[in-house]
Amino acid sequence: MKKIIVCTFVLAVAIQGIKAQEIPERTRETINRHHRDQRDGVNRLNLSEEQKGKFKSLNENFRAQMDELKKKDDITVKEWRSRMENLRKDHREQISSLLTNDQKDQLKKSREARQLRQSDRRKEGFERMRTRLNLTDDQASRLKQSHSEMAEKMKAIRENQSLTTDQKKEQVQELRKKNQENLKTILSEDQLKRLHEKQVRRPAKLPV
Repeated sequence: MKKIIVCTFVLAVAIQGIKAQEIPERTRETINRHHRDQRDGVNRLNLSEEQKGKFKSLNENFRAQMDELKKKDDITVKEWRSRMENLRKDHREQISSLLTNDQKDQLKKSREARQLRQSDRRKEGFERMRTRLNLTDDQASRLKQSHSEMAEKMKAIRENQSLTTDQKKEQVQELRKKNQENLKTILSEDQLKRLHEKQVRRPAKLPV
């Protein structure tokens, strides 16, 4: 995210207007996605009544903290994102502290199974794209290698704790630009056109 320098009162008012529109919306999306991920994983565990009570209390506290953050109108969107990430991190650590080692192992296996299903769906999607674009064996091989390299770089960026959320986003965006340029060396103009038309009809939701 480009650094915003507030030079005039008008610009300051404009920025506050942007925050008022963006922060509440992002708050709702973040809370819903965060709790959905927590719920899908934790609900598969055999929680005790005590754990359920503490889990509920932690979720309520997290929502309250996010609501308070949403009310902040004296911080930039960048600062809001940073605080939101810290709240999410603390919440994950608090949830983890409630679980036994067996439950943590079970949760880990559940996540691995979900990742495997996602991998299978990606493979099916690649085969459909291969048929739709009529890729040669060489093109398919180069695309798979490019995708694998990009996935590894994406993972490294996401797991780099020394980067802020905005820095991660900037690096991911730069990585995507390079990937688009690389596609031009693999696909023909007609294949690129058909790929672009498909993406416009069904825009992909890429993770940051």
